[in-house]
Amino acid sequence: MQKSSKFPHKFANQADHKEREVFVVDSNKLCRASLRRKVFESENLIRAGECSYEDDIVTKISEASPDLAIFSSFVLSDELFAKLEKIKIENPLLKIFIITRAPDETEFFKLAKLGIRAYCLSNYPEEKLEFIIRKVLNGDYYFDECMSNFFAKVISNMSALGCMPIDKPVDEQFGITEREQEVLLSAIKYNTYKEIGKHLFISKHTVKVHLTSVYRKFNVNNKLDAILKMLEVKFGIKI
Repeated sequence: MQKSSKFPHKFANQADHKEREVFVVDSNKLCRASLRRKVFESENLIRAGECSYEDDIVTKISEASPDLAIFSSFVLSDELFAKLEKIKIENPLLKIFIITRAPDETEFFKLAKLGIRAYCLSNYPEEKLEFIIRKVLNGDYYFDECMSNFFAKVISNMSALGCMPIDKPVDEQFGITEREQEVLLSAIKYNTYKEIGKHLFISKHTVKVHLTSVYRKFNVNNKLDAILKMLEVKFGIKI
């Protein structure tokens, strides 16, 4: 009998029936074996290859030419970042999924600029892995909700990233009002309608109305996707 999941294939579509190749990077053989068991039991996900961080990952990934590369037990270094940059240059369509044991702000900022598709902690529920992989392979992004404070710092430190607001304001592009922008940016730091409302001196009902309006105008379904969209349209950063 098929095991039930708390993470239904919300993003399932015709693309899910296409075979996708996945490459796994982890220096621990047991971790790679665990990922093999979790990933490649899934329908239409094919093993493109695997290696450790000590191997020539640029050559191995380029030769395998996978749809997705999973970097598990990830710890960023200057040498590894240079390799990732080269991998992205040689494989521009490759989607990268980072699994880290301890999220780091500097690491996240650098990887976000590189264009990673997913970044999450290693303690995710086992049944969630396929959900994340399929979400990424279908062209979406996945970042743990605990990354919200990182997005807040991205927005507040745009000059440090070498980014300036783009010429055409968000309100002209999507009709997002100044108040709606304030509510969305506050939603990065505060988790509930009540907390956001208290911060902005408005009711939680008003918060919900503003966020619902933002989701509709951005054509997204949740706070995280709306934040990503805001980064793209307000500052020209496509994460």
